[in-house]
Amino acid sequence: MPRLRSRGVDADRRAAVRLAALAVARAGLGGELEDGLARRARNAPWLPQLRVEVARTFGTRETIDNPELDSRLRRVDDLRLSAWATWHLDRLLFESAELDILREKRLGTTKRRELEERVVDLYFDLRRLEVLPPADPETEAARDVRRAELEALLLALCGPSALAQRDHDAGGPAPAASRKMDPREGTPP
Repeated sequence: MPRLRSRGVDADRRAAVRLAALAVARAGLGGELEDGLARRARNAPWLPQLRVEVARTFGTRETIDNPELDSRLRRVDDLRLSAWATWHLDRLLFESAELDILREKRLGTTKRRELEERVVDLYFDLRRLEVLPPADPETEAARDVRRAELEALLLALCGPSALAQRDHDAGGPAPAASRKMDPREGTPP
């Protein structure tokens, strides 16, 4: 990996933000799922609960209508349909599922912020190692180990495309633009 001396602060800031965005996308903490679930929970009370009942009766009935014991047999073939639609309009004001989703969204936001902070810290730790002046061989060996550790952590959090982009930003070969990376996997589809 080429050693970098000095680079503009804006370039470092953009690179750190780009790495943090890759890590968030790779971890699936973008928040799109929670937003969709919250939207569905808000619209759920407008959908009625439907109940349908079907009853069919077969057979015969005997009825006696007069005191002279005149009985009649009647054949019975009935079909009864009943349907109910129930709206829970109280859920328009207060839906408990929305509270669960809100709790999950806050937890996801906290995790996303922690991940972003972690990636930015790792990136700038790596940058500080790269701009230090050369030192004795023992110190350089320790720096190389720490640099490898930081790069491995960034690779694990952001995926291979992150280090390829970072190398390109440092003046190395351009990352393969023709390949689309899956942010969750960090590998071409």
